Amino acid sequence: MRDYFSIGEVSKMTGFTINALRHYDKIGLCKPTYVNEETNYRYYHANQLFIFEIINFAKRINLPLEDLRQMFETHSMNDFKEFLEALQESMIEQIEILKTNIIDITNIQDQIKTSEVLANTSGLYQREIEERNIVTSDVFTLSTNNRYVKQMEQIELRTKELDVTTTFEKGTIYKLQNQLLPVMTYKGVILNYDTDTSSITQIPEGTYLCITYTENTKERAFTTLINGINELQIKNPLIIDATLLNNVFSQEETAHELQVYVGDIV
Repeated sequence: MRDYFSIGEVSKMTGFTINALRHYDKIGLCKPTYVNEETNYRYYHANQLFIFEIINFAKRINLPLEDLRQMFETHSMNDFKEFLEALQESMIEQIEILKTNIIDITNIQDQIKTSEVLANTSGLYQREIEERNIVTSDVFTLSTNNRYVKQMEQIELRTKELDVTTTFEKGTIYKLQNQLLPVMTYKGVILNYDTDTSSITQIPEGTYLCITYTENTKERAFTTLINGINELQIKNPLIIDATLLNNVFSQEETAHELQVYVGDIV
């Protein structure tokens, strides 16, 4: 095997253009082993072909070439091995992040499908709902707009403090005594193995009496639900008002589902 190759030959063997090879020479990423002073032709050693494979790999994974240049500059195999180990650890972390993002996308897709079905369901119905973990806000005696902003700000801060992922479910919880009173605003979350559960509220798994409404049918839906609560003789119920994802681009068409716990799943 030959030891040296011209820049044109290296271009053919690596797939890099001659201009790219000259650029890598200029920035100090991979310089020719020697340059003929008479012809100014550049020549690379056979060992440098591996360097170009690493450069190609770096470009494929969007690794900054400056990071690569600094590592190459040391001419140390130990530094090279440490560089690869650090890169491997970083990519493993990215894989875990991507896995979490895929789960989030799947959750959104599932909620949209469920929301579209529920939004087209009329009247009272019962359905089974799994246990939910939520982060809640306190109730503030402010104007309606300011209260909601303050509540969502508090939920956002608590979510960050707990380092938990949201499930894209949010809503308001009311209590029904002599009148309907808002108790708290909430967001659904996914717990980590080390989450401080003392700051988490759980909505129990079970059967729920439900009805959906849009902005124009809210009052009628609450009245119908309260009549259903009275018929089932549910004492001091909490009413969950969950925002559905049937149409996130239209305030008029966005549906909500009112949920009242009826009992455990048999």
